[in-house]
Amino acid sequence: MMSDPAEADFNQDTAIQEDVAYLVARSNREWRDTYKITPGQVMTIGRAHTNKIVVDDEICSRRHCEVFRSGDSWVLRDLNSRNGTLVNGVKVQGDKELVQGSLIQIGKCQLGFTLDISDSLDSSFGFPFLDEKPRSDVADTVPTLKIDTSGTSEFGPEILKKQRESRYRNATASSKLMRDRASRELASLYRLALNMGTARSVQEVCSITLKNAIENTSADQGAILLLPEPVLESPGPDKLTKIVSRSESNFSYQMVSDYLAGLVLTDREAVLGRDIDDDSKLSTRDHLGKIRAQSLICAAICKEQFVYGLIHLYSTDPDNEMTPDDLEFTLAIADQTGVVLDKLQERDSLEVGLERARTENLSLKKQLQIENELVGNSRVMEELRKTILRIGPTDATVLIRGESGVGKELVAGAVHAASGRNRAPYVCMNCAALSESLLESELFGHEKGSFTGATSQSTG
Repeated sequence: MMSDPAEADFNQDTAIQEDVAYLVARSNREWRDTYKITPGQVMTIGRAHTNKIVVDDEICSRRHCEVFRSGDSWVLRDLNSRNGTLVNGVKVQGDKELVQGSLIQIGKCQLGFTLDISDSLDSSFGFPFLDEKPRSDVADTVPTLKIDTSGTSEFGPEILKKQRESRYRNATASSKLMRDRASRELASLYRLALNMGTARSVQEVCSITLKNAIENTSADQGAILLLPEPVLESPGPDKLTKIVSRSESNFSYQMVSDYLAGLVLTDREAVLGRDIDDDSKLSTRDHLGKIRAQSLICAAICKEQFVYGLIHLYSTDPDNEMTPDDLEFTLAIADQTGVVLDKLQERDSLEVGLERARTENLSLKKQLQIENELVGNSRVMEELRKTILRIGPTDATVLIRGESGVGKELVAGAVHAASGRNRAPYVCMNCAALSESLLESELFGHEKGSFTGATSQSTG
């Protein structure tokens, strides 16, 4: 599919202007895009985005060729391209003069050269075209041409396409895009990656993965089993724990056998088994009479050299057995799951470390505050500091005794600083300055008129 550059201005009444030339791009057997070239302008063609005409084709070099006016002629110059440039079917060496009807070919891209844009283009070019059958459902059948309009007034700026989200996000199995299995699997893996990105726990990741696996394979039973922690060496199958399971049939999920789990975890190779109910070895080891499996897939979940667990899928329907394509898809989601589990483990480790750092920071702040207020390094002072740190976090009522001036108020403040209420205000009240009756009435309340000055009732 070609991009839509601004059409070159031309006058139908002026049949041929020798000082103006045009390059016309061809797509799906039709002439589509027109590029105007004027004397003094060099029209560069290549794969790099710095070119005037950008060809998205691996056969095309980054700076492939250029077209310009030289004297009375128009010239194409090949810029030592890797695969060469053809003009009228002949490979160009150095410079090549272009005449009316010259056909330029770069890989699958075809550009016609003309001095008269009003002529019938099909009649102007007398050379055979590439026989490319149009395919409306494939966007990249023909290399895409883009034009760089910076620094020239011949073309105006344009937006080629706007798209809010990928076409794979909401694609359905009935759409043209999803008409083959590879496209469906690609769309499914894309949506799986998006859903995994929102998961906040291992349980949620495993649920998303298993749902995707069963929906996109022939399996009707399955589970994800994980080890307590990722390991480098061959883990024992007895350490596997079922995180999630799912059943789309009338039978409940049956745990994978130790034999099969051990084989997959040791070799780290996925296993596809079909017609296994007739295999005496597997039937005996896997208790298939109980599982009723006709075919199964078991794949290890790995991240680099670490093993996290495995995905176990099987089908109980003899008419819908699991296939090598199912194995390929299961391997893909197993790899993806391993990456996500690794990131979750890293995040959890960081959160634990952060919480530990916060606790240590708070403890050091409390200790520092006590150190600043309580002066002295004697054994008695050290014992006092330890006592304050021990009773501060509790809700016990603390009685501080001592002679006047020894620092009882400082100790009370230090206990408050070491408590869980240290962010609340600390109110210090000098009870010695209050009379016994006033303190009693303020704390426990009084009735109106119970003493002189009791003008109203107080609840305390």
